[in-house]
Order: sequence, then structure tokens, then C-alpha cells
Amino acid sequence: MSNVDLTPLLKNLANTGTWGLAALSKLPNSGIDFEKLSESERRRINTLPAMIYHGVKTEEAVLMRMNSAPRSVAERLGEEFKASAGKDAGGISVSGARDFLKSMQKSDWARIRPKDASLSGAEYKSVWELLSGKRR
Repeated sequence: MSNVDLTPLLKNLANTGTWGLAALSKLPNSGIDFEKLSESERRRINTLPAMIYHGVKTEEAVLMRMNSAPRSVAERLGEEFKASAGKDAGGISVSGARDFLKSMQKSDWARIRPKDASLSGAEYKSVWELLSGKRR
């Protein structure tokens, strides 16, 4: 097999494929009857392209990724956020997620980091601060 660089294809799929999926799910012949779905089911289907784009499995993790949280901790951050807010992502804003991340201490980041992570909690916090523009 030749050394073909798939990077351009993968970037194109990540950037346009997910939004194409969103458009396809809205088509009348998609097999999804949005009128019969609950609000949370509709929201989850509508969030699916963002989940694929950000590489996460939950709406709360999408909110974390939208606020520049590293993917490796976005799921755990989403769980913490949901527990602290006491409601699911449908009632939570992007700015609410940002406020949650701003309030996290180094010890919180240490608690949510993967057990085998090479970064400490303080380093995860620093990465988030750099990615979010909170620190230069």
C-alpha cells in the first residue's frame, strides 16, 4: 500500500460531513419522525453532528469542547458539569459551561484527568487556559 496522505480527506469529512449528516437527518424521507420525538430526543439527534465533529459522546461534552476543553477530559468534565448543574444540556448555555470551567481548581482537574494521563491536573488546567485564550 502506498503512503497516501489522508489528512485532507479526513479534514474535509470532519468539517463538512458532519453538517451534511445534519441536513440529511432533516429530510422528509430520513426515516425520523421529529414530530413524534421528545424534546430531548430531538436535541440529541440535532447535536449528533457536533458530537462527531468534537469527538465526544454527550451533549455536555460538546459544551466542554465548545469551550476549548481538551478532548481527553471533555466527557468527564461534561459529567461533572451535568451533576453540578443538576440538569441535562438542554437547559445549559455555552456561557454556563464556560463559567463552570473557569471555576474549576487544579484539584478538580486532577480528579477528572484520565488515570494514565501524562499531564497533571495543573497541566490540564494550563492547556485549557491557553486554548480558551484565558492565558497567553
